[in-house]
Amino acid sequence: MIGFTKIKIKFQLDHLSALDVQENTVFYTDYERVFIDKEQQIINREENIVGSLSAEQLIERLLIPDFLADSPFPLLQQCLLMSKDVQEKKIFDERLKALQDRDFTIDLLIANVNFVYTPMIGAYYTKHQSNRTNNWSYMKAYYILLYETVCSKHDDLIPLCQVGIDFLLKEAIREKRKIILLG
Repeated sequence: MIGFTKIKIKFQLDHLSALDVQENTVFYTDYERVFIDKEQQIINREENIVGSLSAEQLIERLLIPDFLADSPFPLLQQCLLMSKDVQEKKIFDERLKALQDRDFTIDLLIANVNFVYTPMIGAYYTKHQSNRTNNWSYMKAYYILLYETVCSKHDDLIPLCQVGIDFLLKEAIREKRKIILLG
């Protein structure tokens, strides 16, 4: 794995040397999602090709829950390479036990940090039964908190949050109806 990491970093740094502006830059890559069963055996592999996206496209996609999107998650934190200066522009919001990467990255994009796509598989992300992201009741609370956080800092992004907010509202109505029918 160390060899893979060195190759990834070298590839991304080679892209840096080709840029006119080298400061204030984050590199992102594609990734492979590796699905693992209860016995820790690989049952499927899925390449996620992100491609080069504008800052607006990245923000819009970050605000859509993955299960509602028709594209891969664009900025998997394991795929990012950034200087310490960029990383220090923003701290992770500790209230967000999930989705911190989305809030962190949105704030960097709003701060005009340059995001550069480097076309390679830059990480292997394992997906298994015990992933917290598989637990909707856990994730739902953090999506609500993410939208509250983003909208309080960047009210111009409220329209981009609407897909997720609409889903959460419909989900709340479904849950309420279920309680009424069972009650």
